[in-house]
Amino acid sequence: RTRLSHDLPRQAEPVLTPPPMTPIRLDRTQARAAVLAAQGLHSPRGELVPTVERSGFLRTLGGVEVYLAARARVPAMTSKALETATAERRLQVVPTVRGCMYLVAARDVPVSLRTADLLGRARLQKEREKAGIKRGELEKLGDVVVETLTKSGALTTDALRKALPDDALRSLGDKGKKVGLSSPLPPALRVLEFAGRVERTLETGRLDSERYRWRATTKNTLAAADLPDELAELSPRLAEIFLRAAGIARIDD
Repeated sequence: RTRLSHDLPRQAEPVLTPPPMTPIRLDRTQARAAVLAAQGLHSPRGELVPTVERSGFLRTLGGVEVYLAARARVPAMTSKALETATAERRLQVVPTVRGCMYLVAARDVPVSLRTADLLGRARLQKEREKAGIKRGELEKLGDVVVETLTKSGALTTDALRKALPDDALRSLGDKGKKVGLSSPLPPALRVLEFAGRVERTLETGRLDSERYRWRATTKNTLAAADLPDELAELSPRLAEIFLRAAGIARIDD
C-alpha cells in the first residue's frame, strides 16, 4: 500500500452529496401530536433541567407564564424547585433569540448570549453614535464595573452606579436622553454580559420579576465555548435547538 500510494497519481477526495429530502406530509392532528410530543406536553414527566434542555427556551416576561410553562412539562415541579435551579445556574435567565429574555438550560447560555450579541450589534453601534459614546469608553468602564462587582458582590444597576468611583461614570446629557440613556452604564453592562464577564441574577430569587442584580463571573463559559462570530455560522446551532423543540418544520423553513 505504501508503494502504491507514492507511485499512483493523487486522486481528488470524493464529494458526498446527501440524497434529496422527501417531505413527510402530516395532517393537522398528526402535526399537533408531533409538536406536543417534542414539547413534552403529550405525556409530561421527567426532571426539570433535562426537560428544558430538550423542549427549548421558556419565555419569561417577568410574569407567571414561565412557571406555568415549566409546570406543564414537569407536573411534579414546585415553584421553589424552579427558583432553586435558577439560583444554582442550572437554568439561567438571559437575552437570546429576538433579543428577548428566556429561561434556558446552562448548556445553551453561551449560544443564547452570542445570538443576542450578534442580533444587537448594529443597534448598539447606532446607540453609541447617537448618544455620543466615545470609542473604547464602554470597554474602559466595563473593566471598572467588573473590578467593583468582584469586590462588592452582586449589585443592582442602581446600587452599582453608586458603588462606582466618582470619575468612572459621566452623564450623556441631551444626546443620551434622546436614546433613553443617562449614562454609558447600561450599554457597558450589555457588552460585559455578551462577553461573558458579568451575569444577571434575580434580585428577589423569583422569576416573575424583571429586577436583576449583576455579578462578576468566576468562569467565562462564553469564552470557553469557542462560538463563531457570524450569525450565518451560528445558525446551525440555533436550528438544532429549534428543531429539537419544534418537532417538525416546513422544508422552506
